[in-house]
Amino acid sequence: MTNSELRQIRRRLGLTQRELGEQIGLTNVMIGQMERGESPIRLTTAMAAWCLLYESGLVKVGGRRKERARAPACEDLPALLRNQAS
Repeated sequence: MTNSELRQIRRRLGLTQRELGEQIGLTNVMIGQMERGESPIRLTTAMAAWCLLYESGLVKVGGRRKERARAPACEDLPALLRNQAS
């Protein structure tokens, strides 16, 4: 995921950097650094952002809005993010 893709997902979700950070377990400073390309975006951070977008119902699949559903990969994110922080 690129820094601009992270920013686009956050904006599409209508979240501030602080709100996105709170939802995925990072600080707003870290989100800002990633969006500016000053810090690398870890795979678990990218997955968390994509899962938030998926779960928001804003993702279209095959030209149709996908029903809200929890992606199986998203269920494991809390544990992955805890491991990322340590």
